[in-house]
Amino acid sequence: MNKIKNRFILLSAIILLSACNNANDDSLVSIESIKLEDNTKTEIVKETGSNTINLSILLDTSNSMDNLIEQVKSQLWNIINQLAMAKKNNDNANIQIALYQYGNDNLAYRNGYIEQVLPLTNDLDLISEKLFSLTTNGGEEYCGHVIKQATNDLNWKNQGGLNLIFIAGNESFDQGGVEFSDACSNARNKDITINTIFCGEYYTGVNSSWKEGATISEGNYFNIDMNQQTVYTSTPYDKDIEALNEGLNNTYIPFGSSGTRKKQNQLTQDLNSNGYGLANKTNRIISKSSHLYDNASWDLIDAKEQSKIVLSDIKTEELPEEMKTMNLTEKKEYVASKSKARKEIQLQIQNLNKQRILFLANGTSNSNNKSFDYSMMTSIKTQAKKKGFVFNENLAPVLNKKKEKAFVNFDFFEKTMAQAKINRADKRIDFDSFIKMSQEPQTIILD
Repeated sequence: MNKIKNRFILLSAIILLSACNNANDDSLVSIESIKLEDNTKTEIVKETGSNTINLSILLDTSNSMDNLIEQVKSQLWNIINQLAMAKKNNDNANIQIALYQYGNDNLAYRNGYIEQVLPLTNDLDLISEKLFSLTTNGGEEYCGHVIKQATNDLNWKNQGGLNLIFIAGNESFDQGGVEFSDACSNARNKDITINTIFCGEYYTGVNSSWKEGATISEGNYFNIDMNQQTVYTSTPYDKDIEALNEGLNNTYIPFGSSGTRKKQNQLTQDLNSNGYGLANKTNRIISKSSHLYDNASWDLIDAKEQSKIVLSDIKTEELPEEMKTMNLTEKKEYVASKSKARKEIQLQIQNLNKQRILFLANGTSNSNNKSFDYSMMTSIKTQAKKKGFVFNENLAPVLNKKKEKAFVNFDFFEKTMAQAKINRADKRIDFDSFIKMSQEPQTIILD
């Protein structure tokens, strides 16, 4: 009887606590089973929260940091593509990125030589534009000050989500009038993790407090070689993906006061990515086929699909020239046709990218554990797991599967090959089905 009574009191307390928590926020919940002291089981509510990942990147733009800026620009789309794999509760993660520069003499002394280049945003073209606008010049690098400013200025409200700051530089971490230990502790108290990236030798960074800054907020410390150029591997699929880019761009329908400028910026960032070679441009195009490429602020299709506009409410002067003479029915048909075309092109890009990933996995790896993107993504993946995020690398089972030696009779191979030629015209399958079938026992793949 006492056990039953105690169990009832315990369950009542859990229910009351859960009700109090849910009254204060609207975060998502999941059920988790636990054992009571008498080995019976019950279920309690476990908060899971937001599926948003907020990232603030703080870059030293003093004289010596040109190569750091080049590395970040050349790796942006690789980072975005890896972030696009993040999920929580089977939903795609939302990604917001903020950008600060510090240590530049062109910035105001009264602000500690610091500038918020961008607040938290999901506008990928704007992030690229602002990265490419950065220049370096002299300066004093006040790490504590810029961490404090990013912590206080940005909207970090993200119950149960992931909030990260990445700061990169090469001078002592303890410069300036703001104690870095106070700034990092304050960030930790607001559920923000500081990850530090020192551009130089490992122990130099340790001795100049970069590792301590990360440790205070339970973040990661890395050192990188900022002078090492990013190396991309070309694949047979890059040109096919590039060929789809113009058609993809043509599906965007600019509207409003900023529509035309934003549409032009889309093309400008294509050119910027191409400055690092076709393989890097391919990474950008793949990003444009993902859910993270959101242009609802200026594109009619994205805005309409997110219910941010009603087509009949858009003024004629805010529409592109080709739509200004259309009636409402024609406008709806035009938007629907462009939306259909976009989905088809994005699917083609994604299917080509699956083949591209397999090709790269079977080739020589160009991964560099002393690069900005490696440091950033290693931290994100490690820390995201603590918040319930997973990275849905859907080809991982195929890439990681142990390959066994095939024992095939050559005569049998020739006969099978001949039959395959006869049947290939009407036996084609989609790529996902091919991957699934390729893992079945006693399967022979003929190229």
